[in-house]
Amino acid sequence: MDKELYSLFESVLKEATKEDIHVLKHVLEGLKNKQKHKRGTYLRSLFHIDYELENGVITRGTLPVHLLTENSLGILHGGITFTLLDSVMGTYANQLLPDHLGAVTSNLSIHYIAPVSNGSISATTQLLHHGKKTMVLEGKVVDSSNQLIAHGTGTFFIITKK
Repeated sequence: MDKELYSLFESVLKEATKEDIHVLKHVLEGLKNKQKHKRGTYLRSLFHIDYELENGVITRGTLPVHLLTENSLGILHGGITFTLLDSVMGTYANQLLPDHLGAVTSNLSIHYIAPVSNGSISATTQLLHHGKKTMVLEGKVVDSSNQLIAHGTGTFFIITKK
């Protein structure tokens, strides 16, 4: 496996453009941060998502806009915005539950308001409803100049962890 991986890596490097190198460096730095336990998941590590805590609770997630996150128009891919919002909302929902319960996304609706092509995006969320079986949250995503770029609402099922 190692030999195959080294061969693939060498092949990619031989044919790499400046953009390819930039993306590869970003990915490798993310993986290194995961190995150093700086970010809890591969998803957070790959996209360099950082969480801000207030009194031990996540209040904001921030993601740098990068070549890796662009769509074919050279702007931030909507799926990346969606992923950040879902991650922040889901993490926040899980923090509100006792340890034996978890929250998983049932439905998330997002409205895109403005494009982003550089800087970073940040997502925040707030609880709208906490029932016995579901939670409803609202979230906002802003760019680095604090302009609203997306708004969403999400419903999360409350499940028993296995």
